[in-house]
Amino acid sequence: MKIYAMTKKGVCKRENEDRILVNDSVISEGYFEFDASKIVVAIADGVGGNNTGAVAASFVCEYLSKIENVNRQVLENINIKLIEESNKDIFVNNIATTLSGINISGGKSKLFHIGNTRINILQGNYLKQLTEDHTTVNWLVKTRKLTTVEAEKYNKRNEITACLGGGDINLMRQLLFIENCNEITNANKIIMTSDGIHDYVSIDELENFLSEIISIKEICKAIIEKAAQNGSKDDRSIFIIEKEV
Repeated sequence: MKIYAMTKKGVCKRENEDRILVNDSVISEGYFEFDASKIVVAIADGVGGNNTGAVAASFVCEYLSKIENVNRQVLENINIKLIEESNKDIFVNNIATTLSGINISGGKSKLFHIGNTRINILQGNYLKQLTEDHTTVNWLVKTRKLTTVEAEKYNKRNEITACLGGGDINLMRQLLFIENCNEITNANKIIMTSDGIHDYVSIDELENFLSEIISIKEICKAIIEKAAQNGSKDDRSIFIIEKEV
């Protein structure tokens, strides 16, 4: 497998609060390429601002960097330890992060997700989202309290309803964990993004970029730049994972 990853600090932000994990490497800025036969990869988007989000995202990714076999118990342990760690310091109290990732090893694929980072697979020329945003606006659309058009203008689009940490163990209750994710196993291309990208770059735009005959590095760079052009001031992170056909 070939893994391409890029993350970039948001406009006027002191620190990138996104973190990218590729096996035992935790990345906070820049572009990276990796080759691997088995992987634990993830995007964590720290919540809270004032750089406390970066603390949470780093903590979770550093913990996962030591794990080769991710399971639900591992994620529950991370959540408990993140809450315990935040309780030690008043300045990082109730820190939280989203987390979306996959674990591929021995022909078996696992998917884990909480928050509003996303995992997509490319089927032909079209993207299919495998995760659901744990956000207030998504809940309002699902319960038909908002239309999709109204949701585009909703002023709390980034308000999440589930995360790791946050001072409350119950905030993890919506965790999605798929032990055998056949869609990941069968996919030739997997795309993961933080909300600094997918809230500003449409599915159609992403699909168009992915169909261009340019290097994956240039695709990642173009998507990162397009998000900024479309108004994103948030941190922007993207993974593209290609399997050998």
